[in-house]
Formats: sequence, structure tokens, C-alpha cells
Amino acid sequence: MKFIKQLLLVLVLFVTPHAFAAPEAGKGYTLINPPQPVSTGTKIEVLDFFFYGCGHCFKLHPLLSAWEKKIPKDVEIVHVPTIFANSME
Repeated sequence: MKFIKQLLLVLVLFVTPHAFAAPEAGKGYTLINPPQPVSTGTKIEVLDFFFYGCGHCFKLHPLLSAWEKKIPKDVEIVHVPTIFANSME
């Protein structure tokens, strides 16, 4: 049993640095060229698409709200409700 715990610890230590690697253009994301116009002016716009009836969205909201208090001044979150039918408006 001790061997299994040690093996798991080694695996975690081996994988952890890769999980926190800095993002690189072209690998984890793609730059949009030319930049698209945004409703926030010159700020970086983060779109939050959500559905009022979604349990996952409901659980994510407190985390997103906490992050929203710490974001840089040049970033703004825009909440966009998803509407699947005219009756939902």
C-alpha cells in the first residue's frame, strides 16, 4: 500500500508543472486577427454564456463572481443569457 501512495505522489509531482504552464499563442488558444469589435470599448471582453435553467451555470456563478472582483481593470465580463426559444425571452 505504501508503494502505491509513493507512486501516486511521484505521478502527481510529474504532472503538476505541466498543468500550470504559461499559455502559448497557437497552442492553447488562437489570436483573432484582426481583433473583433467589442461592446466594452477597448477592454478585453470575456463573454459568459449561461442558461437560467442550467444547474452547471448556477454552480459556476459564485466562482465567476469571485473572479470578477479580482480581474484587471482592462477586462470586463459580459453576461449573455442563452435563449433557445422565443417563449423564453
